[in-house]
Amino acid sequence: MSDPITITNPGTGEKWTSGSRGKPPKWVSTHASYIAFKGLKATEAPVAPKVATVSDVMLKFWKLVGLEDCRCLCNCYVAAFSVNEALRLLAQTFKNPVTPRELTNMWKEIEPTEFMVQAVGVYELKDKTWQKR
Repeated sequence: MSDPITITNPGTGEKWTSGSRGKPPKWVSTHASYIAFKGLKATEAPVAPKVATVSDVMLKFWKLVGLEDCRCLCNCYVAAFSVNEALRLLAQTFKNPVTPRELTNMWKEIEPTEFMVQAVGVYELKDKTWQKR
């Protein structure tokens, strides 16, 4: 068996010594000294995945329609940029948070009318005007 080596992570200063128990950390297995020590074939460093930019910045609107067999009398809608944001807004508004399954089954994505408020939030129809809940 060869002599143990000690490798230092340049980013954090953490040290690792060969022969220690367990699998070495990921930063050790890509370190040049470790590759030379093990006699492994050098591999390319992993490339960070590209971050996709979202170009759709329009608000989306979901209206509460209820279940198929029992229509809801409540007339409200949520305006948000994404499904996750809509779920967060609904959780802040209602006593029981709306689950993604409920959003799929009981809420319908709609096109807004000129009378609907064009801002993020949860709104309901009161006295023929949309008011924030």
